[in-house]
Amino acid sequence: MHRARRFRPLPPILLAVLIAAVLIVAVLAQGCQDRRPESRTGQEKATKTTGVNVGEPAGAAENGSDNGTAPRKGTNVEVLTLTKRDFKIYTTYIGHLLPRERVIVRSELEGVVESTHFEEGGEVLKGSELAQISTRRLSLRRDLARSNHELAEATFQRNLQLSEKQLIPAVQLAISRTERDVNRVNLELAELELAKSRVVAPISATVKTKNIRVGEYVNKGQLLAELLDISFLRAQIHVPEKDIRHIRKGRQVSISLDALPERKFTGTVASIGVEADRENRSFPVEVELVNRGRELRPGMLARVKVETGSYSQQVLIPRHAVLERARGRVVFLAKDGVAVERQVELGVSRDGEVQVLSGLDTGQRIIVTGQHQVTADYPITVLREMRQASDGRR
Repeated sequence: MHRARRFRPLPPILLAVLIAAVLIVAVLAQGCQDRRPESRTGQEKATKTTGVNVGEPAGAAENGSDNGTAPRKGTNVEVLTLTKRDFKIYTTYIGHLLPRERVIVRSELEGVVESTHFEEGGEVLKGSELAQISTRRLSLRRDLARSNHELAEATFQRNLQLSEKQLIPAVQLAISRTERDVNRVNLELAELELAKSRVVAPISATVKTKNIRVGEYVNKGQLLAELLDISFLRAQIHVPEKDIRHIRKGRQVSISLDALPERKFTGTVASIGVEADRENRSFPVEVELVNRGRELRPGMLARVKVETGSYSQQVLIPRHAVLERARGRVVFLAKDGVAVERQVELGVSRDGEVQVLSGLDTGQRIIVTGQHQVTADYPITVLREMRQASDGRR
């Protein structure tokens, strides 16, 4: 049986020499590889793939070299040439339609409803009879009062003749005169009660509600009907105190209704409140409009458009052309093929446009499409040029 040999480790000095030899061989091999010339084919392939020569800084072809052999490609934009023009500011107030006049008809006496001559939703004329309340009974009372008055009048006239002949004492003539006067008053009261029994329409209107039926007993002051004059309607709005100075009685305004979105109406300011509401500091204003064909109804939501400002010869730009920056609002102009940044001060806005107080002038070309893709002095390509008309159309 053979005994296994024990492995002896190399001496440290011999191990260090061996490692140094391996490193020297690796360095020499790498140096030989670096000195090998790069193939022409690989260089051309790299140039085609990246679009730049080998060893050229990344992005040089895109940004252009110092000698200008590879210019930058401009961002496509649309521009608008600015002009000055007049414009007006309009404010829209939301309200609701009210009838021109509303009348609540109540009974002036108590009695039984004998007849009615109107229906809900119907039209009635001023002075037309709506109902009769105990008219028959009151007619008989009136006839009785008339007979008593006629008798008392005849008695007085006879006594007057006798008194002239001194055939009756003066006191008897005075009594007959008093009886005649009392009966005349009773007749007038009977006629007045009879007139109250015939309920008439105080205005020409449309019947909103009918609250009585034939045969019912009504009390004095009981609601009989509600009448609405809707030949004209009134849009009631509330105008803040800062805008009330722009409202004038008789001034025409534009009105639109949610119920008829395809229609536009013209109204006239009919009344302006003399005192502001203490809670919201607004003034009640009513605008009257004609209700032709009775197509409009009280209670509809109305939007009243009122002119609250007028400006002459101002520069206006599209609101979307303005960019927000930390230092303020800026726009970009198109000048000599590049984008020029310009800080602006803005005023009031209207219909997607904004007033420019400073920073721009007429004749300048503002970028309105593509402004988010450019920076200061960035090259641009103008695809379309627009010019403002006097009414703001482009």
